[in-house]
Amino acid sequence: MKIIKLGLTGSIGMGKTRTTLMFKNLGIPVFDADKKVHELFDKNIKLIKLIEKNFDGVVKNNYVNRKILGNIVFQNKKKKEILENLVHPFVRIERNKFTKSAIRNKFPIVLYDIPLLFETKSEKHYDHIIVVSASKFIQTKRVLNRAGMTNDIFKNINMSQISDYKKRSKADFIIYSGLGVAHAFKNVKLIIGKIRNYN
Repeated sequence: MKIIKLGLTGSIGMGKTRTTLMFKNLGIPVFDADKKVHELFDKNIKLIKLIEKNFDGVVKNNYVNRKILGNIVFQNKKKKEILENLVHPFVRIERNKFTKSAIRNKFPIVLYDIPLLFETKSEKHYDHIIVVSASKFIQTKRVLNRAGMTNDIFKNINMSQISDYKKRSKADFIIYSGLGVAHAFKNVKLIIGKIRNYN
C-alpha cells in the first residue's frame, strides 16, 4: 500500500498549528517540523555542539538559548543559512523515522507540517501541497499578539519567507483559516475526502 504524503505550509500567523490539529483529530498522523527542531535543540547533543561551534554565546551547559539564536539569524542572512544547513539533516532523519513508522502502522495518509516547505524547495517530497492562508490584517493581529513579538521581528520573518500569494499559487489545496474554525474544519474534511478519491 502506497502512503500518501501531504505537505502543509503557510506563512507565520496563518493558522498552521490549529489546522494540523484538525488533521490529527481526523486520524491523520502529523509530523511537526518546528516542534521537532525544538526537541532537537533540547536533546540532540551532536546538534547542540554544532550550534555552539558556529554561534558564540548561544549555548551554555548544553542549553540552546533560542531567543539569542533567533536574534542572530533574523539579522544575518548568512548566519540563518548556516543554521538551516546544520538543522535540516537532523530534521530529515526524524522525518524519515516518522514516515517509516506510519508505513509500519499502515496509515494511508500522513501530514508533514513544514513552515519553510517552499523556501527549502522540498515540495517534491510530497504528493499534495496544502497552504494555510488568512488576510494580512488577521495575520498581523495574530502575530503581534505573541509574547516577545515586535513589528521589526515580524517584518524580518516575512522578508525571509516566500509571500503568501506565491505559496497559494503553488498549492494543490488552500485552507483559509480566517473564516472561522468550522469553515476551516469543513475544508480539511473535504480535502481528505478528495485525496482519498484521487488515490
